[in-house]
Amino acid sequence: ERPGIKIFIDLDMDVEGDLTGTLQDGVKNCKTFIFFITDGILSSEWCARELRWAVEYKKKIVLVRETDFRHGGVEMGMFFEQVPEDLMHVFKNTIAIPWYRQPAFRRVTIQLILKAADIVDVYERNLKHVTRTTTEMLNALPEIRSDHTTCFDVIAEHSWAMRAVFFLAGFSRFRNRTLDRLYAIIFNVSFWSCGFLCATNLVYKS
Repeated sequence: ERPGIKIFIDLDMDVEGDLTGTLQDGVKNCKTFIFFITDGILSSEWCARELRWAVEYKKKIVLVRETDFRHGGVEMGMFFEQVPEDLMHVFKNTIAIPWYRQPAFRRVTIQLILKAADIVDVYERNLKHVTRTTTEMLNALPEIRSDHTTCFDVIAEHSWAMRAVFFLAGFSRFRNRTLDRLYAIIFNVSFWSCGFLCATNLVYKS
């Protein structure tokens, strides 16, 4: 299933109602008619009717051919012998897309069907857009020079004001380990001394 694509499948309909009218309306209102070729498919009265309606209403017809003989696959030469004369032009003038059930090939088959049906795969398009945008954003990031680079390092590198804020808030990091430890000691002493003085002031005032 794909976002924005509505599919009518005759196998999913309620057979207790007006079967002829429902099927005919389904074909009449569709944009593209996909016919799945299997051995003996045209011996079904309803399948043959639906195909004739698609021709009558001048619908875009996409032919898909089953390739697995265990699921009704048939050689096209043998299938042509099963086609009524009035429908022969449909199969002679349209190349059937082979349907492969293996997951590795099925995706390619689906893309071929969508392309033949002039249907835009919104899901695939959005996925490509997200992938492309993410790649562009990653390429735009500054080169990471250290395994320990953080978001603070990236921001500070592009803003002196933020660098000063990080320094006063205790978030600064130095590449020199000695300076880094000295900075941590000075910040902690200053921080706790300030806290002690504030607490003392509050006690004194009370």
